[in-house]
Amino acid sequence: MHLRAVPESAAGDDHSSLTKFMPAAWEIQAEEYEAGLAESINKDFAMPTR
Repeated sequence: MHLRAVPESAAGDDHSSLTKFMPAAWEIQAEEYEAGLAESINKDFAMPTR
């Protein structure tokens, strides 16, 4: 899950704007994390094997 807070003007109001915005935002997430601008929690939700 990837959540991002943005100004309303940057969010867009349709699916196509979201499908353009989120991959671009994900690509810069590592740089934002290193700069102290983003937080990240890695979690694997896969079911454990028995």
